[in-house]
Amino acid sequence: MALQFIDGFDHYFLTNDDGFQGGAAATGQKWDGNFFNGEMYPGTDKGRFGGSALRIRSSAGSASISKNIITPRDEFIVGFAYKPESVSVYTTEIAFTMSSGNKTTLKLRPSTGMVVVDTQFTANAVSSAAGVITTNVWHYIEFRIKEHSTLGEVEVKVNEVTVATLTGINTGADGGLMTLLTIASTNNLQIDHIDDLYLLDRTGADNNNFLGGCRIDTLHTVGNGGTNDFTLFEDGEQPEYDILSNFSAVRNEGLTTIGRDHNYVESGIVGASEDYNNNTFTQLGNIFGVQVVNNSRSTSTGELTYKDEMVIAGTAYDNGSPVIAVNGDYHMSTFIRDTDPSDDASWTTEKVNAVGSGFTIVTREI
Repeated sequence: MALQFIDGFDHYFLTNDDGFQGGAAATGQKWDGNFFNGEMYPGTDKGRFGGSALRIRSSAGSASISKNIITPRDEFIVGFAYKPESVSVYTTEIAFTMSSGNKTTLKLRPSTGMVVVDTQFTANAVSSAAGVITTNVWHYIEFRIKEHSTLGEVEVKVNEVTVATLTGINTGADGGLMTLLTIASTNNLQIDHIDDLYLLDRTGADNNNFLGGCRIDTLHTVGNGGTNDFTLFEDGEQPEYDILSNFSAVRNEGLTTIGRDHNYVESGIVGASEDYNNNTFTQLGNIFGVQVVNNSRSTSTGELTYKDEMVIAGTAYDNGSPVIAVNGDYHMSTFIRDTDPSDDASWTTEKVNAVGSGFTIVTREI
């Protein structure tokens, strides 16, 4: 594994729905935690290439969202596009938390144009020169950290140029692993944006180093695939949307966001499957990976599990690990691959456009 997670912030349902709040509650469908609900959420029409971007805003001095790292490792790189909106004195923080509880934080400071890395043991362990970031401009930031008590390393790139690096430092306990990624705001007046985020570790043969400035395109469902076992549910409250097939129901009444309970497909039968055809796209550079995202919740009292799948030429490929469908609000599960699972070769435009997104119910407790 190398790529572990990507987010282009283009598929969140942002309005209140069925008793759940918008804002961070919507972001929380894909991220695992938030602090000061309603502050950190995608802002529409703010994206780097159109669409949405994560709005970095606070109340009462701080707000954050966090992602549990799928496979903890001792070295990671996170890359993301960043646009500061003003020169106010505040910071945007990107932090890795270790299994020991130690934390290493990248601090982006528009007031000075500097990037600074703090470890749990040393404040301002390494800083860039002033002026490497400027307001109202998109920058692509990449932050690498290696955890070790004496051989720890940190490195920061801005637009593929190294602006800060330090080796031989204490970043955490030997043999420790990073388990949590957090994005935080620190000021009430802060309104910055983050987009096109990737997270990778240093293992495997692909995508195990800095990727450079990346773009994440969201390909929404446009048609039923080869298998559609689930039952279509339409609430009838929005007659302007014509819901005639399963793929329409999971695309939020024909919109481009993932919705909740207006229209959906449902099943409780073990072995039931769904797969969908998706938008096509035009390749603009190297294709580093493809990620399937499914949004689900369980209405059963017993545990229900499913597998996220990529469907290629009628064959379903999964990551081998069942996902537990959660009760309550919806939760997005992800399945990412650095190479085409059908042949382990590099992705091409034609291959990506042939991938269907799907899922299959694996177990259900009554």
